[in-house]
Amino acid sequence: MNKPFNYYPFEKESYKQYGKVSKEKVIQLIYKEGISIKRSFEYSVKKTWAYQRITVLNTHKVKIHHTIIIPTFTDDSDIEQAITLAHELGHYYVYQNAGNTKMSFLDAGFKITTYINEKLAWKKAKEILEKEGIIKENGNELQHKAFQDFVLIKKKSLKSYGNPLVSFSSGIINTVLMSFRYLFLSYLLVGILFVFKSNNVPVPFFHDISLEHFNSYVLALFSLSLLGLALRMFLGFIFKNK
Repeated sequence: MNKPFNYYPFEKESYKQYGKVSKEKVIQLIYKEGISIKRSFEYSVKKTWAYQRITVLNTHKVKIHHTIIIPTFTDDSDIEQAITLAHELGHYYVYQNAGNTKMSFLDAGFKITTYINEKLAWKKAKEILEKEGIIKENGNELQHKAFQDFVLIKKKSLKSYGNPLVSFSSGIINTVLMSFRYLFLSYLLVGILFVFKSNNVPVPFFHDISLEHFNSYVLALFSLSLLGLALRMFLGFIFKNK
């Protein structure tokens, strides 16, 4: 992550030391939970961090290995690393408190489930950092500065995932508006065909069109339109959210 903030000049050195101490606090919490920390050159290039859990099956029992993968090299400051580590630890706590159904939902791999997973992890990260006295909105200068950095880093992180909840709401509204549009066009098309038929203009496939069957034809066209819309949405959901 790029640094989204500037240090206060009068506290530059003290804040730097505060970051080192905060980072060590979070690392000790991670080890206390039995989680391994693994460094990765690949993650240095990608500039990413990750929580990983691997289930190992044997004849006696099921064992889950928990690992937080971090970049071998990073330009992030110590306080940024402390915040990011707390976020990855937050993922661990989210899964620890999740049942099988919730866990399957969070692991579904869709944009919306990934976004929710990240939101929950950031919520846990805030709880971790507040409990350790690292961030506090109305705390001392160092705690307040760390809180501001937490808010900015969290915002930047979630922004990188987009907000599928907003997209989903917009999609529903657009679908409703499009449905009304299809209904209007269905009435318009059947109306034009009815006029053609009334004036003895040949209309293929609509030989028995009349006022009696008018609404039936409208309903048939409208249903086909909705079917096509549903198919398009389904294919878009599969290919864009995987």
